Amino acid sequence: MDHLEHAKSNFKRKLSGEMGYIDVPEWSDAESTTIMRIYFKKAVTMKAQEKWMIFYNKGLLMRAGVERLIQCAVDVDGAAMFRPVHATELMTSVDSSVVSKIVEAMSEHDDDLEDIEKK
Repeated sequence: MDHLEHAKSNFKRKLSGEMGYIDVPEWSDAESTTIMRIYFKKAVTMKAQEKWMIFYNKGLLMRAGVERLIQCAVDVDGAAMFRPVHATELMTSVDSSVVSKIVEAMSEHDDDLEDIEKK
């Protein structure tokens, strides 16, 4: 197996690994006792990261958070919870503190530079 195949194999294992999640009671149905749970993969492609990093690098931090939510939030079956068409609505009609809380939970699972250097 060549170097690229080793790298791809490692990433494939990460992508197929256990998903993280955050419970979001703020977005739960008031008439139900079920709390909304947003799942996310603990690894994402560079292509997906690039989509929110473009906004982040421009200083558009909330827009970057919304893009990350769109790219990463899935249900228990792995189906996307939001689509790019939802960006404007998420930016204008949703509590930013809740979006920030979700994105922070997702970020807790990012490899930081120190972890990458150890590998």
